[in-house]
Amino acid sequence: MKRVILFLLVCLLLLGCSAKAPVEQETDNTPRIEEDTPEKEKTAISLAGVNWQDSRIKRVITEFNKTSSDYTVSMIDYGISVSQEQGEMALQTQMQAGNIPDLLIFDRRSNETAEDLDAISPLPYISGGMLMDLDPFVEDGRLSFDREDCIIWDALHEFGGMYLIGPKFRLHALYCLPGIAEQYQGWTLEDYLVLQDSLSQNQKLMYYMEPMAFIEYVGSRYIHDAVDVTNATCDFETPELISVLEAACHIKSSNAQEDHIQDDGSFKGAPEMMLEGSLYFCETQLNSAFDVSFDRFRAKTDYPMGYLGYPTPDGSNGMYIDLPYAVGICAGTDQLDGCLTFLNYMLQHPIYQDAYDGTPLFRSQLADNLKAINDMTTASPWVTEQIDQDALVSAAATCRNLSYFDMDILGIIEEEAEPVLAGERTAEEAAARIQERASILVAERYE
Repeated sequence: MKRVILFLLVCLLLLGCSAKAPVEQETDNTPRIEEDTPEKEKTAISLAGVNWQDSRIKRVITEFNKTSSDYTVSMIDYGISVSQEQGEMALQTQMQAGNIPDLLIFDRRSNETAEDLDAISPLPYISGGMLMDLDPFVEDGRLSFDREDCIIWDALHEFGGMYLIGPKFRLHALYCLPGIAEQYQGWTLEDYLVLQDSLSQNQKLMYYMEPMAFIEYVGSRYIHDAVDVTNATCDFETPELISVLEAACHIKSSNAQEDHIQDDGSFKGAPEMMLEGSLYFCETQLNSAFDVSFDRFRAKTDYPMGYLGYPTPDGSNGMYIDLPYAVGICAGTDQLDGCLTFLNYMLQHPIYQDAYDGTPLFRSQLADNLKAINDMTTASPWVTEQIDQDALVSAAATCRNLSYFDMDILGIIEEEAEPVLAGERTAEEAAARIQERASILVAERYE
């Protein structure tokens, strides 16, 4: 019996040893990695500007940094704790010292005044050769930018090359009844004055207008033609500017705000005034097709309003394009591939779908944008339709100018126009003085 028990014990012992042997062998021979493999270090790309930290473009940057395996964009704002002027001076000082960012942003966030629109102006950076022309990268395919697909190609090339791009645009124009827009597309200063003088006492040509405002609206557009920032030259002693100054002397002041409130206390908007024939034109900024449909809704029509620009001396297009998130590549960057990677990402980011702050640059993105507009405005008593988007795109495609112009030169024009409006100086004399002062400013700022 003891033999049997002993035999069984030996067998159990042998079985236990054989069962444990493979486990011990696996534990000893299998290598163990105690630490994770370190992630690949990303290449930093710097994007600098002034007073742009609350820009919605930060959403694009944040998501790019999360998704890109090769690059990360660092944000530099020179205007956080100082004035805009001090911030721009700090940026320029850094660039002159050789501390050149890879990208510059020229963010435009406000609709209130021209001064608020510009964080910094791109004009000195274009004239100084500090921004790269992006056209060669379009041609070689490194920048995914289809010319035929782009709605505002001509406006983006106002300065010869394409120095700035952004995911969306806005349109600045006048709106009116469609038949009026068709009749006065490409109108001149003479057309304006003739129409003004033909109106009855109960009619207004513009929602708001007075002589100095006319000089601001029309003169600012003439600056685009008179100033060549790429060659640092200007020409204001011209028949065109003289005609602007002379026309301003004949402008009749009007303010349709006084006509809003009716005798019974009801409110009458500009589209309603246009339909009844008491108002011809009103200035507008079209962020998206939603704004077009809003004008149509207020006018209680089944068709969009008409859109055109202010009159010009030669009848050229008086509308202009605004880029709310304009970005350019600095000529001194050593991270060109990274910059192009970010721009390609930005142009296709879903931010272009947002309804309220711009229209996408590309026709291929319009369907998504229109759907997003209606998804975001379900509580609206009207629907934004394809005809609304078509009206905006058709008008924008005719534009030749971006919204950038030198505000200081406009200030010179306005100062020298005051004696003309007062009858103390001729338009020819004022044009000569404007040329003298502006040429000095242009040489100092853009050479």
